[in-house]
Amino acid sequence: MSLTKRRIQFLETLRSLYKIYNRPIHYEEVAQKLSVSPATAYDILQSLSKEGYIDMVYQKDAKNSRKGRGRVFFLPKETKDEIQQNIYKENNLGKYSKPLLIVISFITLLLSEIKLSKELKSFLAFLLTNYQSNWELILLVIPFLLMSYAKNLYKLIPESSVKKSIDDYITSLNQLALEEKKILVNFIFGLLQD
Repeated sequence: MSLTKRRIQFLETLRSLYKIYNRPIHYEEVAQKLSVSPATAYDILQSLSKEGYIDMVYQKDAKNSRKGRGRVFFLPKETKDEIQQNIYKENNLGKYSKPLLIVISFITLLLSEIKLSKELKSFLAFLLTNYQSNWELILLVIPFLLMSYAKNLYKLIPESSVKKSIDDYITSLNQLALEEKKILVNFIFGLLQD
């Protein structure tokens, strides 16, 4: 199916809501924003997901602990290249602090050599979406988790430099402002969507 004006409107609404809330978006939120029925929003977003324009994820409702399938949420899809272009554009480099660039470089380096399984991607996305109140902890855990999956870690980072790289990462992470931590979480989330 082609991207009609109406379908583009749904894509743009999903992206704008994601930028505002920095989390997966429930189809009812899109429905409310576009003044359409939840069923219409779900059908259009689901078809966009099937065609690869967006991602559909299931999350347990924190308020409702019953067993069963989670609620359906949607995420805009950006490729790693698009995310890296947004971060590393020469005219935007001055906009990001050195600590943020160090942290992003370290995460990118680790992810460049790891083939993320669907389960690991889901687990990382779960951490990022459900523990946003404790971003510092999550941002500390993620690199260590990724390093445990890096089969060729010492090809990426010489053994003598691993401790220094980790120290630089932690020091830089501690220097980040809240807004920069949000940028970092969005960056990692975007890398997980490929």
